Amino acid sequence: MDDDRDVERVSLRAVAAAAGVSPSTVSRFLRGTLTLRGETLVAVERAIRRLGYVAPLRGPARRTGLVGVVVPDLANAYYGTIAETVSASLRAQGRTALIVSARGATPADADAVARLLALAPDGVLYLAERRRDPAVHRIAEARIPLVLVDEAVDGAGDAPRIAVADYSGGWQAVKHLVSLGHRRIAVATGPEDLSSVRERRRGWHDALLGAGLDPDAQLRYSGRYTEAFGYEVLSSIMSVDAAERPTAVFIGADEVALGALTAARELGVHVPRDISVVSFDDVPAAAGTSPPLTTVRTPRGQLAERSVEVLMALLDGAPDEAAPSETLSVQLVVRESSGPPPR
Repeated sequence: MDDDRDVERVSLRAVAAAAGVSPSTVSRFLRGTLTLRGETLVAVERAIRRLGYVAPLRGPARRTGLVGVVVPDLANAYYGTIAETVSASLRAQGRTALIVSARGATPADADAVARLLALAPDGVLYLAERRRDPAVHRIAEARIPLVLVDEAVDGAGDAPRIAVADYSGGWQAVKHLVSLGHRRIAVATGPEDLSSVRERRRGWHDALLGAGLDPDAQLRYSGRYTEAFGYEVLSSIMSVDAAERPTAVFIGADEVALGALTAARELGVHVPRDISVVSFDDVPAAAGTSPPLTTVRTPRGQLAERSVEVLMALLDGAPDEAAPSETLSVQLVVRESSGPPPR
């Protein structure tokens, strides 16, 4: 859709005409009371996506009580925990969460968010996995109350963002490793355009500089937040000649660290005797790994609850009243995956 186009002027009737079906067909499909298949389904979803249809805004007296919650990956423990807490917090407010899993990368993701918006949610909580996500721009254009949870996204207008202290967490993690005597500290984080990744790397960078170490001399890895990526990182580190090999690695997410620990076990690498691992998030599994992960604890419950509170303030406040963005503190939790460098 042309970015200069006013999405509120796209009618349900226009979607129906573009798809070659009746308006009632589109309406019942969007309400979930009609199942479409084959070419008809493809035509309707394509028309919704191409025209950028968003259900008309409702005044306070006509609110639906629905809140959209867009999450990149519900199978990821970090996102799943936040989504669960958001849902419970919304129920306590008398509202219902409409949870959509979408990474913002494919037409299917765009379709999922378009159908969510067609249900006229009162507001949207958005957990992004990409710096550029057209769906966020569409929500902002449609003037639907929006709160960004964790990541900054281009095109979000003045939407408030509730985030965690990523820089502080990265700095704490590397400061801990330096205090143990490590001088070769690799870093493995997610996509480099993400605000959280940049801040965690900046913390890593500054902690090294503060210890008189050269960040440019360290190994750096960037990839998806998956166990497979962590497996690759640990395998790559252990393939380096022993005299140059990092004695520690700061990993930007527990999900990745779990894969690194799996690789260590399979390669016969002892953590932390051979290499120390420090991670980020403190998901429930972190304390039960072998060895238990030293990791930066992010206040996921507080992040979820505060995001809901800010969205409720947007819904109850003046239409043009700006809600403040916030940054929540993090804390390093020292467990058994970090120790002195090998002698």
